[in-house]
Amino acid sequence: MKKRMVRLVAMGMSLLFVAVVFATTCMAQEAGKPLVLKFANPVPQQSWFGTQFEWWGKEVDKRTGGKVKIQIFWMESLVKWKDMLRGVQSGIADIGWGSSTYHPSNLPLFLMLDNPFSFRQDYVAALLAQIDTTENEPNLRAEMEREGIIMMGPHISGQMQIGSKKPIDSDVRRRKGEIPGSVRNEPYLYGL
Repeated sequence: MKKRMVRLVAMGMSLLFVAVVFATTCMAQEAGKPLVLKFANPVPQQSWFGTQFEWWGKEVDKRTGGKVKIQIFWMESLVKWKDMLRGVQSGIADIGWGSSTYHPSNLPLFLMLDNPFSFRQDYVAALLAQIDTTENEPNLRAEMEREGIIMMGPHISGQMQIGSKKPIDSDVRRRKGEIPGSVRNEPYLYGL
C-alpha cells in the first residue's frame, strides 16, 4: 500500500512537472539540447526518499523522451533546506524541497495547511486535498504567485519519530528537553 501510494504521488508529480515546464522544454528542444533542471534536495541519495527521487528523475527523463533531465544535488550541497525558498526564487535551484516552517512570513497560508495527523486514515486523500486547496483557494494561489513559485507536488511527513537514550516513563514531565510535534508540509517548489 505504501509503495503504491508513493508511486501514485510520484506519477502525479511527474505529470504535473511535465505540464509546468512544457514551454521551457519547447525552447530547449529548439536549441536541440535537453533541459537540465537542478533539484536541491536535503536528503542523502541512499535514503528512502533518495531512492524515490532517483526513480522520479528517471521517470521524468523517460516520459519526456530525454528532453528533460533532473540533476539532483544531495544533502544540501546546492541550497540549504532553510534557504530553499530563496534558492528557488533566485534560480540557484530550479526545483527544491521546501519547508514552510522555514518561511512562515513568506508562506503563512501554506503553513496553515499543516494539519498534524490529518492523513492518519487516508494519506492519499490528504495529499489530494492539499493539492486541491493549493490550486483552488484564491488567497493561497496569490501567496504562491507573490513568491514566484508553484507547488509541483505535496509531501506531508506527519509524526516525527522520537528517539531517547532512556525509556520514557511516567516522569516524562520532569525531564528537560523538547519533544517535537509534527513536521510541516514540505512542497516541492518550482521557480517561475
